[in-house]
Amino acid sequence: MKKYIQQTLLLLAILMPFTASAYDFSYRGIFYNKHGNEVAVTYKEFPYYNGHGVYTGDVTILDTVLYYYPVVGIESAAFYGCNELTSITLPNTIRFISDFAFYNCTGLTSITLPNSIKTIIGFAFYNCTALSSITFSNAVTSLGEKAFHNTAWYSNQPDGLVYTGSVIYEYKGTMPAGTSITIAEGTLAVGDAAFSGCSGLIGITFPNSLVAIGNVAFDDCSGLTSLEIPNSVTTIGNHAFHNCSSLTSVDIGNSVTTIKEQAFYKCDGLKRVNITDLASWCNIYFAFDEDDYFTSNPLFYAHHLFLNGEEVKDLVIPDCITEISKAAFYKCHGLTSVTIPNSINSIGYRAFYDCDSLQTVTCLGTMPPVMASSECFSTTTYNRAKLLVPRQSIETYKATNYWNKFVNIEGYGDAAPGDVNGDGVMKVDDVTTLIDALLTGDMDAIFIEAADLNANGRLDIDDVTSLIDMLLGS
Repeated sequence: MKKYIQQTLLLLAILMPFTASAYDFSYRGIFYNKHGNEVAVTYKEFPYYNGHGVYTGDVTILDTVLYYYPVVGIESAAFYGCNELTSITLPNTIRFISDFAFYNCTGLTSITLPNSIKTIIGFAFYNCTALSSITFSNAVTSLGEKAFHNTAWYSNQPDGLVYTGSVIYEYKGTMPAGTSITIAEGTLAVGDAAFSGCSGLIGITFPNSLVAIGNVAFDDCSGLTSLEIPNSVTTIGNHAFHNCSSLTSVDIGNSVTTIKEQAFYKCDGLKRVNITDLASWCNIYFAFDEDDYFTSNPLFYAHHLFLNGEEVKDLVIPDCITEISKAAFYKCHGLTSVTIPNSINSIGYRAFYDCDSLQTVTCLGTMPPVMASSECFSTTTYNRAKLLVPRQSIETYKATNYWNKFVNIEGYGDAAPGDVNGDGVMKVDDVTTLIDALLTGDMDAIFIEAADLNANGRLDIDDVTSLIDMLLGS
């Protein structure tokens, strides 16, 4: 923690010469930055390390300034070091309080956070040593690490679970070995680093009210063996379950839309990922780190996806979606076939990468979906798997970027009249194939209905003549 603060202070010191005028305008002694048609409170000049900042005494922030601009936030370090600030009144238009916003405001004794606030970033009230009374917003869904540390309020909290309104702030003190926790119904979020390093935690039960799990929330919880993320959760933060090395199974609820960078990094004991809605899974945004490792997706380690208790081997993508998110099935080693409906317009980066057990990929669309890159599938799949496409679209797939990397592309369905060999295109090869069939009597290599052009129920030289006429356009 000290290292983090020192690094941040160093960054602020470096930036100081460039931030002499940090605001867009001032109104009644308060300084603001514009964000479109909204504004946020900021500082006049770079915050003072020794206190005596520009804001002193009792400060009231208006809900609207200059008759037009709603005040929606408190920016980073806005009240940093204002140790002569004694009270602050915030309007119910405020949505966020940024990092270090009230850092070291040692004269502040109480504050009411209106229910309009949804985000409080790390260290926002850090070292407000006299701050003993806090009325929390019940709408917060994102709470940064140590936002209220080194305050009188935090010092007065007993060991165990500490709540800040509807958010779990952290587990205070040393957690006993073999601890299982049930989070209270009505809780909206688990704050950043709330259970970080709690190696004694062996079980966690989330309420159906939960919508977000914060960054590094369960980092190094090496005793956890399974997780059930409820359907209410929409966001899982970066490194949320980093190094939960005993984790073998995770259930992902069907409302999750975002899993941030390295959420499951070093969860190398994972064996299965359980879901109940395939369409929801295909739409999850899996963030990736600078090395292109999608450890945000638990399949990176688990390799096996289970839908309603059954392992997904023959995957059929639902036709209610239009795209497959990047890394959706990355490293899903259990997949042996995948069917892609004609509703799919695009396939994300590494969507099926390292699915090296794939034997068949079937596309139902006559027009190939757009692949984000050649790494939507891996080289092994391109070389070994069979790509089945509508017969009339074989040449289209062969001419389309990345799909043309499949070595074995075949058609399915009835061949069009004249497409004797069923390759999707009528050409001279079809004449040769038909003549060979008539001479040898071997009809296995041709599509008889496509070759019987005079519709007399048999193949003869008249069909050859009709085929040539079709090719010549007569």
